[in-house]
Amino acid sequence: MIQTAVTAQAVAQLSPLYSFSREALLARGVAEIGEAWARHVVLCLHDRHRCASGAWSGTLGEARLRAATMLEPWLWSRGRVQCQPVELAYAAFEINHAARRTWAEIRDASRTSGGLNPNER
Repeated sequence: MIQTAVTAQAVAQLSPLYSFSREALLARGVAEIGEAWARHVVLCLHDRHRCASGAWSGTLGEARLRAATMLEPWLWSRGRVQCQPVELAYAAFEINHAARRTWAEIRDASRTSGGLNPNER
């Protein structure tokens, strides 16, 4: 399978209806979904008396699933139209990145605080 790098520019070239406000809304949506994903994983670990450690274990496939099932309802609830396939591909990368960043923040904070409760963040 050939993978193509999907950039914000490629997404912006999709349609003349594409606007900065849509780009900003997509960015906010993928950030919220990625952060929520990481926090959910941390909460599941805490339920098993474990803490976040090591690298983020989420996969791009899981991020694609989240983009496909969570981003469109998130956009619809804000009065926006459905995502184009290239937007979903871009969103998957960004969701995974947001989750990885949030995971690292929680992991690093728990190292310095002796075990951070994720609900306090």
